[in-house]
Amino acid sequence: MRISVPAYGQLCPSRLASAIFNAGTTNNCNPKSSKAQVALAVAASSRLLTTFWTRIIRPAPRVLPVLILITALLPLASLKAISPESKREAQDQIRLLAGMLQEMPRRMELQAIDLFESKRDYYTRAPSTDLSIIDYAYRSPEGPEFLEEMQILNRWVDPEVSYHRCLMIHTSFDIPGKQVYQVLLRLPVHLEGELFRLSLWVHAHDQKHSLSALFLDPAGREVEVPLGALTWKGWKRITINMPAVQFRKGKDHRIRSGGQFRGFLIRSHPHEEQGPVSIMIDNLLILKDMRKLMYPGAEIEDSWGEKE
Repeated sequence: MRISVPAYGQLCPSRLASAIFNAGTTNNCNPKSSKAQVALAVAASSRLLTTFWTRIIRPAPRVLPVLILITALLPLASLKAISPESKREAQDQIRLLAGMLQEMPRRMELQAIDLFESKRDYYTRAPSTDLSIIDYAYRSPEGPEFLEEMQILNRWVDPEVSYHRCLMIHTSFDIPGKQVYQVLLRLPVHLEGELFRLSLWVHAHDQKHSLSALFLDPAGREVEVPLGALTWKGWKRITINMPAVQFRKGKDHRIRSGGQFRGFLIRSHPHEEQGPVSIMIDNLLILKDMRKLMYPGAEIEDSWGEKE
């Protein structure tokens, strides 16, 4: 697949979106199939964004807001058909994450919601079944993509971070399509700033059941963020833009932007057979935009009251 990169002077959101769309439709697919076009366009976006980063963004940092705009808007088209990333896509997304943190270290902040290396107080809301297990397994994703992500965590989150364990969830559904399984934190994780991008690694066993992440918005209302169906085998990385509309704080200035992470929900699928469901989750991360919490002069150290 060839992707034509517009010149710097031609770079604008409409041209960039058009370039990505055209890149996705050059693969001999039916032009009348809008779903296929969108899928190809989104698949092409990761490689195209990486190309823009290396050829345009680094030598011309002024166009960085355009890149952020594109990364914010493109995945929204695929929210109804979320799919796990291939190894190449995962590597592209991880490198894009590293670039954004490096170029905007004060504005963009990476928070590890849970790396599952230490136990937290999770509890379950289970259907009428005796099978309900939450445990920590000594398993983690393998490959250069995961190691590259750990290097980002070592630099931007915690230099002592480890990656030996993951969260294991094991349950079963007796009436698929009518049951859900929730794994919740007794003490939700506080998140400050505008919630921009969520990523995590999930180990699945090719089932139609779907996974969601559960949050509270700034006012304490519940928000379910769909992560897609568990229709693959082994470890996959998922990246999704957070639904900004659902996390708006409104006009009450006493409420700070952000939210809280509550846990996970597995929704059973009516066309899946009844029986056990087992998944593993690792490296639950959130990229936050702290721009609205920044103010003029915030970079100046407060020395009020100190003697010269």
